[in-house]
Amino acid sequence: MVTIRQFYRNYAVRQGVRLTAALAVWLAAAGTAPAFQAVHPVSGRKIAQVMGAGGADWLERNERESEEHPDAALDATLGPAIARLRQTYPDTEAYLDFWRAHPALAEHWTSDVEAYARYDLIGEEGHLRSRAAEDAVRADARDVLAEKPFADALSRLTRPTPLLTAPTGFFGVPPPLLPPEVVAAWQDRVPALRPQTVPGANHYTILFEREAAAAVSQAIRAAAL
Repeated sequence: MVTIRQFYRNYAVRQGVRLTAALAVWLAAAGTAPAFQAVHPVSGRKIAQVMGAGGADWLERNERESEEHPDAALDATLGPAIARLRQTYPDTEAYLDFWRAHPALAEHWTSDVEAYARYDLIGEEGHLRSRAAEDAVRADARDVLAEKPFADALSRLTRPTPLLTAPTGFFGVPPPLLPPEVVAAWQDRVPALRPQTVPGANHYTILFEREAAAAVSQAIRAAAL
């Protein structure tokens, strides 16, 4: 199996791209660092699993930016995924080659996955890129890292709500994007959540693999009844 570091190093060589030192350091640790850690990746502060309403002012304090560095924390956890959004590709085949060799998809490549990759590509020949906007990704992730308004939205759930997770993450290996301990903590905090692990799925294949997609579809239909 190709490791995460090998995948990005090989791709960089093929495309003539030099990995930055920061990205290389992230990749060196990527195989062991969970996306949602018990310790803040920048400040070193221990992250509480549960916080009461009295903590809202602390979450919105003026000095939070300088203390927590949310953008740096995002880079430390989702580094390669963010870096990919800045990368340009000379043609469609180069982009497809990137995904065909990706550790999470290399053994799961189908016409559906290729159709998704082609849809994701925008721009002009010679300067093609992913249609995902880095600013939007960062804004969304900042909401999650800050817990507010993410936690507020979850706290308003009253009906049983499925939470489907994959046992492996962005690169088809553990840790998952949502580790079991994080899921358990949120289930304690939000009793309406109904966690379900989709066996054999990773961050991408949970929507592409036939059995995984069927599990997602079934959960959506059940929740709508």
